Amino acid sequence: MSNYNIFLSVYTILANKKAKGDKGAIVAMVEGTISEAIINVITKIPQKERAKVSEITLDMAGSMNLVAKRCFPCAEQVIGRFHVQKLAFTNASAESSMQKSRLLDQLREG
Repeated sequence: MSNYNIFLSVYTILANKKAKGDKGAIVAMVEGTISEAIINVITKIPQKERAKVSEITLDMAGSMNLVAKRCFPCAEQVIGRFHVQKLAFTNASAESSMQKSRLLDQLREG
């Protein structure tokens, strides 16, 4: 039997939505989610270019708010649909589990 070591890294990706996945879609890719490291990379892009950004889609991590404010202060911040759906599903699942548990408790009590 073999032992496998899997190293997973998290990356922050700055993408141009207008490129629609074609050449030039990925503007920057930074390993990790530490605000200062991301800001250091993004601020290498001239302010004149960053000022053209009108909307930023973020995940729900608080660290990205700082990046957005410092690097793209004029852009509207939008939480990504995937993250909102995931949160809603998680909360709905938890609520459903609690309701089932209450119902079972009631049935046991008679």
